[in-house]
Amino acid sequence: MKSFAITGHVLVLGGSSEIGAACAEMFALHGAKAITLTYSGNESAASALAEKLRNTYDIKTHIIKIQFPLADEDVSIFAEQLEHVVAESGMEIEAMLNAIGVSPNLDFTSQTISGKEGWERVMAINLTSAMFALRVVAERMKSKQIKGAIIQIASTNGINSYAQFSMHYDASKAALINATKNAADHYGKFNIRINAVSPGWISTKINATVPTDEMEKELVRIPSQRLGSVEEVAHIAVSLAENTYMVGANIMIDAGYRG
Repeated sequence: MKSFAITGHVLVLGGSSEIGAACAEMFALHGAKAITLTYSGNESAASALAEKLRNTYDIKTHIIKIQFPLADEDVSIFAEQLEHVVAESGMEIEAMLNAIGVSPNLDFTSQTISGKEGWERVMAINLTSAMFALRVVAERMKSKQIKGAIIQIASTNGINSYAQFSMHYDASKAALINATKNAADHYGKFNIRINAVSPGWISTKINATVPTDEMEKELVRIPSQRLGSVEEVAHIAVSLAENTYMVGANIMIDAGYRG
């Protein structure tokens, strides 16, 4: 039986995050020979994960700093950084997983347009930066004729959430799902497979900030009445990256959530 495992160079945006780190390790388990992790502020976490992957799986690892949200000049810098890590590893990027994202849970009546927790920054990171980073990688794959895979970590909040405290996050993920499908249609003709994974309620630091009464309401909508793990998300994401007949999909992993 032919194997479709990702065995080359994998780029993980947000590699110091919980879901990003779990996906990076899952790629290593599935046979990736090189993994590049990006970080924005947590260099120590990215460095520690790179060392763990290198020592545990005997693979090449790299870390690069990308400050999100991206500005126009940052897009060119990102492309140059990729050129550098490809040269260092000796392998073209075969797959990218995007796990960047912010979700400053805050009552809608207290949300602002600007500022660290404002709508502009949430949209700029979760949607705009995610799509322009995708474009850099997809264009590189296209120019190098790489039959690659790109996975976006979206959210079920972009589909079935009515939580006012995450309204800006929910809107950004809904737009990300739509934009990802649009990009999948465009790049699919070049044998670049672009898909999304939408996790439901997962045990992460972000979800730990959800008000207790709101979380209790959500858990009763899940048959198993538990949060998912980052490893469960990673398994789906990596399997989707390896599937050569999946294009423009958005796979929900939500334990049968009933809104």
